[in-house]
Amino acid sequence: MVKLYRHNPYVRLGSDIVTIVMILGIASFGVAGGLLWWADGNWPKAISLRALGTNGVFAIILLQNSAFVWWSWWRMTANQRERLGLTIHSWPQVGLYSIIGVPLVLASNIVVGVLFLLMGLHQNQTAGYPLVRGDYAGQLVFLVAAAIIAPFGEEFLFRGYFWERLAALRGRYGAIIGSALIFAIGHSLSASQGVIVLVVQTLVMGLVLGWLRDMSGSIWPGWVAHGVNNLLAVSVATYSLNNPSIDGIYNSIAIAIVRYCF
Repeated sequence: MVKLYRHNPYVRLGSDIVTIVMILGIASFGVAGGLLWWADGNWPKAISLRALGTNGVFAIILLQNSAFVWWSWWRMTANQRERLGLTIHSWPQVGLYSIIGVPLVLASNIVVGVLFLLMGLHQNQTAGYPLVRGDYAGQLVFLVAAAIIAPFGEEFLFRGYFWERLAALRGRYGAIIGSALIFAIGHSLSASQGVIVLVVQTLVMGLVLGWLRDMSGSIWPGWVAHGVNNLLAVSVATYSLNNPSIDGIYNSIAIAIVRYCF
């Protein structure tokens, strides 16, 4: 069994995916449940981001993505910066694809989201955010976690570690498609409504981010595009929360598109 694990790259890839699922499970349910138990004295029947509050969610996001970074770095035995896409060989190239990547990622989310909206479907990922009207400090904490920390950890893991593993097995196109599939599956539990919408959106977004990784040779353009996407989504969610009276065409078109499509 040990020999099979060491010499079969597909077995190693499968074990890597299982390990990441376990890390997510421990951080999302074990630690989150422990925090709720500590606060209330009873183990919760259901894990709620809202119940954790912004500070609790910030701690969970920081823990998850720190684990992603540490584990990916540890799994690479040599040349980690190069293999994980941290090295920048050409600043102009990275800058160019960072600029290109932002509108591409935003457009992919809007196009897929609008298509599903026309079919009467939308996802409610933002409904679970621990945001409270008027709690500007908490909203800022969550914004930092969602727009800076989470995109870096996810790009490090999906377009860094899994990209390198899949590229070695199946080449550049296998890496683009495979990392996007793992990225989409990893987000499948982020919504209680419209899960298929979120999975398809993150799959298409993952393909764009994978293409940016391939063309630039770095995870940094993907981190920029990913971060701007999350920044816009959380900003609109908090604006809508703080201004419940907004209505009319601005709400039905602009706000609705961003709220349900990102």
